[in-house]
Amino acid sequence: MPPPPLPNLADWEPSERLQREFDAVGFYLSAHPLDDYRQTLNRLGVTRASDLAAKIRSGATRIKLAGIMLSKQERTSARGNRFAFLQMSDASGVFEVTLFSEILATARPLLESGKPLLVTADAELKDEGARLTAQALEPLDQAARNASAGMLIKVDGLLPLADLQRLLGGSEHRGKGRVTIVFDLDRRGVEFTLPQRYAISPKLRSEIKRLPGVWDVQEL
Repeated sequence: MPPPPLPNLADWEPSERLQREFDAVGFYLSAHPLDDYRQTLNRLGVTRASDLAAKIRSGATRIKLAGIMLSKQERTSARGNRFAFLQMSDASGVFEVTLFSEILATARPLLESGKPLLVTADAELKDEGARLTAQALEPLDQAARNASAGMLIKVDGLLPLADLQRLLGGSEHRGKGRVTIVFDLDRRGVEFTLPQRYAISPKLRSEIKRLPGVWDVQEL
């Protein structure tokens, strides 16, 4: 009996390819899921894992971080309260966050989603490194939509318009960001800003960038 055919990697979403890669080797080899969020992370004032110690030494006590949850260990305190240690990863390294009972209870649906998270944490330096205690968690995509000012899409002629209309037409993409399209028509750039406002997210930018005829997508 012949072996089953190998899956076509081109058919997978980038996030799915990265997750399968992580499941296979235990780390992200070719890229990190947060790579598409770089501009958004800067706009949100997120600290990279590799910069944590320096940030705390500079006097910061409340820090924003973003990451993918790698593992979770739950325990029960002597008083019977549940708490958890989260190991998380961003593009620069790994960090650990402690969630006490109140935050843990409200954050459970987010922890089970497997999606990128924005963490606001109290931070201090100990002998073993940075100690982070979560004060709030939210989906990074939600924070990105609230933080993004807009998006510039550069297209080759009128080819992608039907695909763009289909992609942006859903009510789930309504938001506050402006979308401007630059058409390359006979070597002349014609710029048009859509009247509707949109929820700009790295996922949406990635989907648009893969459309035939789109050669650049920039966050504004």
